[in-house]
Amino acid sequence: MSLINTVYNFVIEPSKAVNDIIKNRSLFLSFLGYFTGSLSIMIMFALEAGGMGGISFTLTFLAVLFMNICIGFFISSGAHLLLELSTGKGSAAGLFTLVGLSQFCLTLLVSFALMEEVLPLLGIFKFFVFLAVACLQFFFILFMMNKAYGLSKIRTFFTLILSFIPAVLSLFAACGAVVFLLVWICL
Repeated sequence: MSLINTVYNFVIEPSKAVNDIIKNRSLFLSFLGYFTGSLSIMIMFALEAGGMGGISFTLTFLAVLFMNICIGFFISSGAHLLLELSTGKGSAAGLFTLVGLSQFCLTLLVSFALMEEVLPLLGIFKFFVFLAVACLQFFFILFMMNKAYGLSKIRTFFTLILSFIPAVLSLFAACGAVVFLLVWICL
């Protein structure tokens, strides 16, 4: 299934497109989403900072990409565990692909950063734009999980909320490991 067909199916028949994605488990499409989301975050920060060097941009991009893939892995594994226990059906690779597709929402941050370069007054709304993009990404995952598993909206919502717990714990563990490593290197 090509990328164009996937986008077309999302517009015409969203539930069929979600089921096809879970069935086909296109990891290329998933990694393309993670790559695009990470690149969008880096471009946005580079525009905010007034530029970045090539090596620092590349290393930071690789770190953000790795972090996004790890968080996506933990969200999809937590959701898969909860959905497998409650419904008896599911695909961890399919959920990983759906979470990767939700990363395409982050491209909106680049357009906001570009508009902010032209109209600096838009910086006042930066927090609200981040919140709106995060909510859009969350509800995109929620919509796709709801269509894929046919659960009630409340059950899907709580499954997704509970699947964020391992992702948040891994993020704190990674930040703690980085701080420990920096302190260890400096001493």
